[in-house]
Amino acid sequence: MPRVCLDPVKRRVQHIEDFITCEMKRQKIRQHEMAEVIGLSSQQAFSYRIKAGLSVEDFLRIMDKLNIENEEIGEVLGYEKKKK
Repeated sequence: MPRVCLDPVKRRVQHIEDFITCEMKRQKIRQHEMAEVIGLSSQQAFSYRIKAGLSVEDFLRIMDKLNIENEEIGEVLGYEKKKK
């Protein structure tokens, strides 16, 4: 059964989680590597942290490791570039 999220904030959080996991797969970065980036000791701790919620610092460190540009970070967070 698909996940249904009526709360717009939870929907954004889920989108961020999905983006991070997809980028990690695409770039072939394992969870234990990402755990080290944010100062965790194990893959399990990273898995829990991404589900429980990332701090802003963790999020920025992850985006840096994934080499995500500022514009794309804005899109991931749900902000679109204003049309002129």
